[in-house]
Amino acid sequence: MARDACIVLEGVTWWSAKDIQNALRAHGFDVDRDWKSVFCFIDPARGMRLRRTAEKIRQQVSHVLREEGLAEELAQEPEILFWRADRHRYVNPSEPEEFDQDAWVRLGIDPGDVTHVVEITPADAFKQQALRAFLQKLARPLLAGSLRGFVLAALDEPDAAQLARRAGASSLVRDATPRRLHPLERWKIRQQIGGNYASEPGDYLYFPGAFGDGGGGS
Repeated sequence: MARDACIVLEGVTWWSAKDIQNALRAHGFDVDRDWKSVFCFIDPARGMRLRRTAEKIRQQVSHVLREEGLAEELAQEPEILFWRADRHRYVNPSEPEEFDQDAWVRLGIDPGDVTHVVEITPADAFKQQALRAFLQKLARPLLAGSLRGFVLAALDEPDAAQLARRAGASSLVRDATPRRLHPLERWKIRQQIGGNYASEPGDYLYFPGAFGDGGGGS
C-alpha cells in the first residue's frame, strides 16, 4: 500500500480523535492516530490523479463525520498532506520548505553555530500563515513546521531565551520553550543542511521532544 497522501484531522480532544478514528475505520478508510491527530491515508487507484483523489476522499471523510455527528469534534478543517520521499515525511506543498538553504545564507547563520532551539506552539490552529509570517520577522531559520507547532534555530542559550520571550509575547503563540540541542541533533542539522542526511520515516525532523513525531499509533 503506497499511502502517497494523507488527510490530517485534528480532534478537539483525545476522545474526539478516538471517535473519529473508529468512525472512519468502520466506513473502510485506512486510518491511524497519534494522540489528537487522526491520519486518513490515501492510495489512489492506477491512473487516478493523486490530488483529485485526495480532495474527493476529503469530501467523503467530511460527509461521514457529518453523518456520524462528529463534525463538531474537529479542531480545524482537515488538511491534505503528500508524501515526499526525499524528506521521508508528509508535507503540505503550499507551505515553504523547512531547511531553506537561502534562509541560512540570507541570515548569515552557520548551521554549526546552532546549539539551541525554540519550540513554538500556536495559539490558534486557524492562523498558521500569520504565525509563519511573524516567525520570519524573528530572523532565525525555521527547522520544522506542522499543525502542531514550529521549531526555530537559536545560536546559544541567551539567544534562545530572547527568541522565546519575543515569540511568547505574540498573541499568535500559546507557548515558546527554549531547549538545548543534544550533540547528535546538532550533527544531524549540519548534515541535513548539507544534504547528507535523511531522517527516518516517522521522525519529526529528529526533534524528539517537539510536539510528538507525527507518526501513527492506535
